[in-house]
Amino acid sequence: MTNTWPAVQIALSAVVLACAIVLIAGDSQLVGVLMSISAVASIAVAARTIMVNRRIERQHAALEASDA
Repeated sequence: MTNTWPAVQIALSAVVLACAIVLIAGDSQLVGVLMSISAVASIAVAARTIMVNRRIERQHAALEASDA
């Protein structure tokens, strides 16, 4: 498994979150809040994906070790 795309997702979501903070500070507070919620949810999903991928890799390695 690879964690490249979830890492890219986290990076892009961080940029969206930064833009949302700028919008909240300006006059588009509702749009900024909605963007913030979306970005945080996206970061959470990507982080969870990375954790699951690592767990699968560990289980796969353990299965290979037991077969040897």
